[in-house]
Amino acid sequence: TTEGSVHKYVRHVCLQGGHDPFAQDLHDTVKNLLFHTEDLYECTAELLNLHISIASHRSGHLLYLLTILTVFFLPITFISSLYGMNFETMPELKWPHGYAYVISLMLLSMALTALCLWYGGFICRPKGSSAAATEL
Repeated sequence: TTEGSVHKYVRHVCLQGGHDPFAQDLHDTVKNLLFHTEDLYECTAELLNLHISIASHRSGHLLYLLTILTVFFLPITFISSLYGMNFETMPELKWPHGYAYVISLMLLSMALTALCLWYGGFICRPKGSSAAATEL
């Protein structure tokens, strides 16, 4: 290492019986530079950890929002997939207002899901209230 090379040079000068102020100054400067290098290395490592933590928090928040959207649209997807099969034995297909009933059922399921998410504290929670998702 650089410090080891400078230390050998200073020891070599001291063993020859001389006291070279340049060698001692060089040794002190290298020690000081190595100290600052280690300090910068630690600061860089802390900044990298902070960056990773912020990125992880953003990813967690994004997954939280996507999960809420998935839960919100899951009942609608289920209902539309059932009615998309076009079974002939489905009596609702022959009703005069069957389409309106299905749309009403979808809207009702959306409203119930939103209400459950709201009461659970996952969406539109007021500030300072205790909710199931307070850490996000």
